[in-house]
Amino acid sequence: ARYHEPDSGSGSVHAKDLLKEPIFDKLPDLINLDAVQSTQLIAEVFIEDVEEVISFLDGKENEISLFNFFHAIISGSLTKADPMAGPVLLANLTPAHHQTYLVLM
Repeated sequence: ARYHEPDSGSGSVHAKDLLKEPIFDKLPDLINLDAVQSTQLIAEVFIEDVEEVISFLDGKENEISLFNFFHAIISGSLTKADPMAGPVLLANLTPAHHQTYLVLM
């Protein structure tokens, strides 16, 4: 039997919300393992939540992860791997994000 979903919009939004916490919890490790593929996953699933991803990674214990996330986008590595996701994520970065990337260097 199929479980009953509350009337909160589409099923895909509900599924994304279910995945958000476990993926965010593992995000620093995933980014450190493979920054480009992890950033591509963020672009595909959490594009509306990029600011939340950056806020989640912003902290002393995740400095390397945040740097690797920004580096995958700003260096062009993501664009080489995914010509659609790279420019979209790059367009979502603000001058403050670029400044943070430079400080983390």
